[in-house]
Amino acid sequence: MTNGEVVDTKKINVTSFSIKRFFLSAQSFGPTQLARRPPSPAIPDECFSSEITTERCRRLKRKVWFPRGEIKMTYEKDILPRLVEHLDGEDLGRPGTFFNLYLIGRTREKARAKVVICCEDIALLAQMEQSVRASKLFKQPAFGMFDFGVSSLPLEA
Repeated sequence: MTNGEVVDTKKINVTSFSIKRFFLSAQSFGPTQLARRPPSPAIPDECFSSEITTERCRRLKRKVWFPRGEIKMTYEKDILPRLVEHLDGEDLGRPGTFFNLYLIGRTREKARAKVVICCEDIALLAQMEQSVRASKLFKQPAFGMFDFGVSSLPLEA
């Protein structure tokens, strides 16, 4: 190349791109990158109540159920009070804010319990979401089988 040879630049670009791609792909498959969240324990059948079949649920491409039984009691006794206490401490608790628990998944076997904060005030909803995610409440062992999400309206609306 330095001796005045004619070089096909397309070949060099493809080669350098391929090499970059190889190194990036090799880096992205490191052991820490492949670590995923551990699978949640299966939710017992007696915890599933009626299925919610609204257009909002169909757009999720997942099935949504109301909870009942043990999982609902755990949510009401342990999870909800701590979540409300955290948001009140951050001065984010407002009237018109709803806390809902849903079981969401492609099948009952793959469903996970999800706590959803619903509020029509989008700015306040964004603040609440940021506060809860920054607090890492849902990373604590007590919140182990629960996920977290936000929505402007309840899924059954």
